[in-house]
Amino acid sequence: MTSPKKRAALFDLDGTLADTGVPICLSANWALVSCGFPASAPEECLRGVGNGLERLIRLLVPQNIEDAQIRELMDHYQRHHRKHWMQGLKAYPGIEQALDTLANAGFSLGVCTNKPQEFARATVQHLFGADRFQCIVGAREGIAHKPDRSMPDLALASLGVQPQDAVFIGDSIVDWRTSKNTGMRVVLVDWGFKPWEDTQGAPLAQHPNDLAAMVMKVSSG
Repeated sequence: MTSPKKRAALFDLDGTLADTGVPICLSANWALVSCGFPASAPEECLRGVGNGLERLIRLLVPQNIEDAQIRELMDHYQRHHRKHWMQGLKAYPGIEQALDTLANAGFSLGVCTNKPQEFARATVQHLFGADRFQCIVGAREGIAHKPDRSMPDLALASLGVQPQDAVFIGDSIVDWRTSKNTGMRVVLVDWGFKPWEDTQGAPLAQHPNDLAAMVMKVSSG
């Protein structure tokens, strides 16, 4: 008797599973002001979310800033975030039910995010418990950020699932590119930090209540 094919749903974190805008903006502005730069408006800060911490910081300061000062800003951000990462943090309403539906349908669940591993694991386990996701892959030394395929490949290897049997779920063009670079199918979400102008033909979930059915449809596609 042939065993059922293993399937996976890999999720971005910030703007997809969780509304992390408040703690991200608080830590970014703490870093900016501590280093003598003006604070940024929330919408300006959130435009940089999804590309990793260094990219976020670089988008909020003048282009001629030296690398040493970027590292100082990142250090201030991380020190502040370690104390305040839970402030204003929340899962999007309906997302837990979507995860339960997918798990009950036989999907392995993973997280693949450009958020630093330390904060990615803490956020996921705080909001969803220690056992809901079979793997959590965040940014760490020696692994290229999304949209490079290195991080999702690591997640898929951990889950024992081939790219063609996985669906990537995210809220940004970075996530769309990640799916294409890895050979996964994709579902984009419309409740994240950046409004969609062009989804490149990818399916777009308007609400977490729609997500599980859309992922299952795309997976069986």
